[in-house]
Amino acid sequence: MSRTSRKPDSQLPLSALLSQLLVAFTVEFDNEFERRMSEAGHPGERLSLLVWSNLMRIVPENGVSVQELVARSLAVPERIRHELGCLERWGFVALEPGPDRLPKNPRARPGPARARRDGWGSGRGIRADGLVRPSPKGLVAQGIWPPLFG
Repeated sequence: MSRTSRKPDSQLPLSALLSQLLVAFTVEFDNEFERRMSEAGHPGERLSLLVWSNLMRIVPENGVSVQELVARSLAVPERIRHELGCLERWGFVALEPGPDRLPKNPRARPGPARARRDGWGSGRGIRADGLVRPSPKGLVAQGIWPPLFG
């Protein structure tokens, strides 16, 4: 439908009007989150209401296994691994190998966390027994989101 032949808002079905309202609310919500993250020392950091609702709100400070996170989120493992890879790349979570995959000698672990897993910052190599923890920036984000709902 072209812009010139679009129905006036008063003729749109209620579902279309509610959809427009939800999109506008989400955009404003995300903008306020970004503003508060900037005030907290993380300018330009974004995290959508969708990612908060589906994942970040259920990652406890002490960590959770990927398997448990999948169960809590009610999402398919592939989707969670993809989102975790993004959150890792953006610096909101840290992913650690599961207990069976840690080297026997902790000093043998190579370099920074990014080098620990093939596919860092992507869903590749994220296993069910891996541990997910919020990063310091992720903890700031977790503190900002809940008050926004008020």
